[in-house]
Amino acid sequence: YRVSNHDWAPFLIPGDLLVVDPEVKPQNQDIFLVWVRGQGTLILKKLADNYFARDPYAFNVLKGSSHFNYIGCVVLLYRLRKNKTPKFE
Repeated sequence: YRVSNHDWAPFLIPGDLLVVDPEVKPQNQDIFLVWVRGQGTLILKKLADNYFARDPYAFNVLKGSSHFNYIGCVVLLYRLRKNKTPKFE
């Protein structure tokens, strides 16, 4: 999954690639992907049983898992650096 917005900045930034495994169930503090009707794919963080954060600072918390369909737990993050060539003067 490619992160497309700044909702999880500075931890996840647009362009980051997340590798998810549908067989891995999230433990507390794990990041995972879900599908929500009308909203699409969302990144959530498990805070505790049935409590999930929609942002890195837990300003927006969901209670219960009936609102989404589980896709998979993030098991790897790739951050591609922009190729910037240093200028020497």
